[in-house]
Amino acid sequence: MAKSVNPVVKIIGKFDDQVHVENKYGRHIRKVSNKKGSKETPAFKEQQFRTSFINKYASEINRLADRYAEHRKVTNFYHQIQKKFRINYSENRYLLLNQLKGLNVLKKPLEKLSFHEFGVIINKDHFDIELKIKQHPPGGKYDASCYSYDIIIITWKKGEDNGTAEKKHTQWYSRYEKVPTFDIRFKHPTGTEHWLLLLRIHLGDKNHALDFSDTSAMQIIETGTMNAKDELELKKKKAALEKERIAKQLKKDCIDDEERIMARK
Repeated sequence: MAKSVNPVVKIIGKFDDQVHVENKYGRHIRKVSNKKGSKETPAFKEQQFRTSFINKYASEINRLADRYAEHRKVTNFYHQIQKKFRINYSENRYLLLNQLKGLNVLKKPLEKLSFHEFGVIINKDHFDIELKIKQHPPGGKYDASCYSYDIIIITWKKGEDNGTAEKKHTQWYSRYEKVPTFDIRFKHPTGTEHWLLLLRIHLGDKNHALDFSDTSAMQIIETGTMNAKDELELKKKKAALEKERIAKQLKKDCIDDEERIMARK
């Protein structure tokens, strides 16, 4: 407990094994802490490393997504990435990227505008992507007559932190014609290890984009790896998370099954 003092000679600061403090609440003395600063502990250093590792990739994805979203991404996009990375942290870049599938970049969810299926085939030096449209997007209040897609791929080389992005556009396609299928090919740089795929739809009229917040949507739709060990590690991670989920559910069921005292009739 702090001790009130009224010395003849005022001492402020550290003196021997005591610290003399004077503030708006008065004067008091406290002992000098013998503990090492928290910044020197292994736990702090580990947390510092994690934060740096997470921010490195979150910043990279945020920067590239912002570029292709034409600086219209949702304001908390970066924080959503950080949150996902922290919940299931891993030092494996692919395991981090895999958590981002389904994350919307723009305010309008992709599912509201685009009704599609897609497949990715990885060949020796390129990616082949099939984008099959199942249903035309709604015209909405702006009575859109056509639409087009942007397909963006970000690739990372093994041992490198910075990714490389490339974008391709589909033609403007009429909402009044038969639903289309688009074939997109990207070359992947030599040494590519991990990749992430974004899809953006634009509603338009007379082959020009309608420039409103609810006439475009963009989402991270897929991630992948060239390393078979990554896929194995992902399966183990998913199995561990499922085991943890079942254990929590069983614990909850046990609590619910406890004998309860009934009210008097």
